[in-house]
Amino acid sequence: MDAIGDTAAGLQAYLDATSPEDESLLYLYTYGALQLLVVQQDALATLAEALDLSLSGRPELREIREVRNNAVGHPTKRGSGKGYASNFITRVSMTKNTFTLSTLGTDGRKSQHGTISIPALISTQRKAIEHHLTEIEASLEREDAAHVAAFADKPIRSTLPPSLSYHASKLVRFDPADIAWLLLEPNLEIVENALASVRRSLEERGLENAVPLLELHLQDGEYLSSRLRGYLKNPGSSPFQPRDMDMFSDHLRTLLKRILDLIDEIDADYRAHT
Repeated sequence: MDAIGDTAAGLQAYLDATSPEDESLLYLYTYGALQLLVVQQDALATLAEALDLSLSGRPELREIREVRNNAVGHPTKRGSGKGYASNFITRVSMTKNTFTLSTLGTDGRKSQHGTISIPALISTQRKAIEHHLTEIEASLEREDAAHVAAFADKPIRSTLPPSLSYHASKLVRFDPADIAWLLLEPNLEIVENALASVRRSLEERGLENAVPLLELHLQDGEYLSSRLRGYLKNPGSSPFQPRDMDMFSDHLRTLLKRILDLIDEIDADYRAHT
């Protein structure tokens, strides 16, 4: 999109500019404007490819590209073998906005001469580009509507146990001598499964890394839960103390609340667009 916008700005600057006093600069104006037209076409094609979209063909764009290739892209030899042609801009015909393009064939064809209006090419391409961008916008809107419809009645929150906060609240007193020790592992497993479920739901919706804060909280939550898991497996060899684990679990509960708040926002956004 940047390249499409940049080339549009360059072409508008060309149209707004006055004719240069040095006539040799007309080549820069002509070559530059024609090249901008092709770069804009390439940018549009790349955008469609990136979005996996197929655009309707616009013959006028191919014609503009052919003018550029003949005039300034590959002017001295177009074609191959005995059927190639040479093209050149007639210098005395050049103005800021127009030039005569002559084509000399090597296969007995008659020479051709035609007047090219760059503003006319720009106007034609603008309309074609606008048409294609409207196509892209409509296609994306259809895809977005289909995506929202597929998940609107499947909120991420519904994949999590309603008692998640309760189980997280039981991650306390990480002392093997405490009777609560036996309850830590099953409660931690529920929290771990919830974090994994959130990540799967985001991936299903194509939202992984779409909400940077949520991704950060998930990473931190996964890290803390892995620390707690390691301590539960072998507390005797851990460099941490039960108090450290209590601090880790306290921060994990805070992260879970933030994660749930962000999930609720995502679910609400899906409902709002149905």
